[in-house]
Amino acid sequence: MKLLSKLLLYRYIFKTLSIVFLIFSSSKLQAQTEIITAKQYLKENANKLKLVDSDINEMTVSSAYLSPTTGWYHVYFNQNYQSIEVYNSMINLVLQKNKVEHTVSNFVQNIASKINKTNIKSISLSPLQAFQKATSHLKLSVSDISKIKEIVVTKLQNGAVKKATFLDTNLSDENIEVTLFWLPVEVQVGEKIQSNVKLSWNIKLLTKDKQNSWSIHVDALSGEILRQKDEVIHCNFGAPDHLKNPHICVDEGISDKAKKIIAANNYHVFDIPLESPNHGSRTLVNSPYTRFVPSGTGPGMTNGWHNDGTTDYTMTRGNNVYAREDVANNDLTGASPSSPILEFNHPYTFGINTAAGNQNAAITNLFYWNNLIHDILWKYGFDEPSGNFQHNNQGRGGLGNDFVYADAQDGGGSNNANFSTPPDGGNGRMQMYLWTNAGTPSYQPDGDFDNGIIAHEYGHGWSLRLTGGPANSSCLQNGEQGGEGW
Repeated sequence: MKLLSKLLLYRYIFKTLSIVFLIFSSSKLQAQTEIITAKQYLKENANKLKLVDSDINEMTVSSAYLSPTTGWYHVYFNQNYQSIEVYNSMINLVLQKNKVEHTVSNFVQNIASKINKTNIKSISLSPLQAFQKATSHLKLSVSDISKIKEIVVTKLQNGAVKKATFLDTNLSDENIEVTLFWLPVEVQVGEKIQSNVKLSWNIKLLTKDKQNSWSIHVDALSGEILRQKDEVIHCNFGAPDHLKNPHICVDEGISDKAKKIIAANNYHVFDIPLESPNHGSRTLVNSPYTRFVPSGTGPGMTNGWHNDGTTDYTMTRGNNVYAREDVANNDLTGASPSSPILEFNHPYTFGINTAAGNQNAAITNLFYWNNLIHDILWKYGFDEPSGNFQHNNQGRGGLGNDFVYADAQDGGGSNNANFSTPPDGGNGRMQMYLWTNAGTPSYQPDGDFDNGIIAHEYGHGWSLRLTGGPANSSCLQNGEQGGEGW
């Protein structure tokens, strides 16, 4: 009898694994089919898109996925030349029913004529030297060479280094990546501007205070700094007043007597469509987890917004966002409001010197709006395969492990806000600041209550991951994006 039970169990396990294998194989087969269709389309339309055979033969797949919410299949190709990627040179294709419906390309045309016969073997600058050049340019205090740890090195077939990863705990808590790229640049020749392509080392460095995520390009031959960009997008919204005559709202929350009769899962917030405290009063929202997606199907199919696939949280943390205060500007585990029944009803006062008293309400509003925006975007296509911000992707594709760290009343600045967007699999970070007193009468503006700022900052995250695909969040340069106009 025991032997029979074991045989039945093994048979069940075998069938289950077989089904999983078939699903996985089917998914991979579909991906290959769409990629083949996309490549064939590019070959047939090469003249129209100004592509040559080597462009198509050498390009690599950056991302390819089916969006379950739109039914569209997205394919992103990176341009390569001599086995080295051309920085941010991509072709994006959208397919429906295995037919290409939309194509955008910014491949460098006739790239061979633009590299000035650069020989990869003639690279005179090592990845470590490029790293030192970049930190010197930024005036950052780098450790002694002996204390910089080399984590991993990737080489081309000819033995040349393609990528090196370092760890310098004096500069960053994260690994520092130095990667070889062809970098499209514009150079002045006489009175004309000409397009050129230079071989460069790209240094990715997130500072310890998380205020800057530097992307520096260093000429691999001369050591010249070719490009510098901070990928933490710092925003300036001007005066925090949104109305000329804002009304005063002193909101002490729901009384203790009323609290006793309110069900769990409540959030006392400035709910949609209100933009800020200047536009209306807070309301108590109950169980909003299926507000924008059908019950049991969307991102709220787990325990609302407070379960990340393994843990049920009773504070402002879940699968999509971890909201906490960061008054000390140390990016560590700051305080978060907590409730065993998920009752987030905290007092709010519209007045001066109210930051500390309003802190729990601020974190609640920040948590609520990050989740609300996440759910709305999920409905319209910024889902798991597209690279959205979630810890657990619930088997729907994408990398996961990248919920947003939302830092309320961050001590790193004032009158501003910022958002950092690494590629899919890396946590986004939203840093919200307090503002100087404004309005008549004066009050303490707090970005955590300004839903327009929260939505704007989150916009940097989804626009980057959708434009270049989930694997490329460096795709939008200043001249290519709405920037502060999103």
